[in-house]
Amino acid sequence: MLADDHPMFLDGVRNALEKYRHIQIVAECTDGFAVEDQLNRTAVDVAVLDVNMPGKNGLLLARRIRTQFPHVRVVLLTMYHPSAIGSESVHAPYINGYVLKNSGSHVLSQAIETAFSGKVYLDPRLKDSVRMPVQDALPVQDALPVQVKLSSREKEIIRLIIEGKSNRDIASQLFLSELTIKTHRKNIYQKLDVNTVAGLMNKIGQLGMGLHE
Repeated sequence: MLADDHPMFLDGVRNALEKYRHIQIVAECTDGFAVEDQLNRTAVDVAVLDVNMPGKNGLLLARRIRTQFPHVRVVLLTMYHPSAIGSESVHAPYINGYVLKNSGSHVLSQAIETAFSGKVYLDPRLKDSVRMPVQDALPVQDALPVQVKLSSREKEIIRLIIEGKSNRDIASQLFLSELTIKTHRKNIYQKLDVNTVAGLMNKIGQLGMGLHE
């Protein structure tokens, strides 16, 4: 399964993988909500998910897939530079592969093959910036903090951050000042002990936190 909210990129990935005859694309999705629905209706071995999708992002979905569809392996695609990727997301035990979007199709095919075999694949360009071996990752529950309480406003802002909105965009959408959004964002990062968007997405995934409550 392929999932990405940019149709042109999705087309490119599909076309690039078609030359690998041992890889069969059985489903495509353009938002996070459609992924679980497809998994309920289609036999999937490996799900290749965009990290940042509307609805439910790849990190949130990866955790849910491990719980609801334990036989499905997950490979994440991202545009983030290695310096912006939190070690928690790279080493999360429910992720079987991490590939940068500007890597070649051979890298993605290797990630799919490795994930299918039950092992973990890390994009070669991430290896120099990730020192801890993936196999040494701690179980998710060992890394979780004491229960974190978020207000409905904070959850709303997190949803918009994960969708890729800037502080200015969020302020405009919620009819608040940009300074207020910056303050909320700082408080959210402090509560969840993160400092990047990737870290935020991963922590929400780790906590299994619902953002629509």
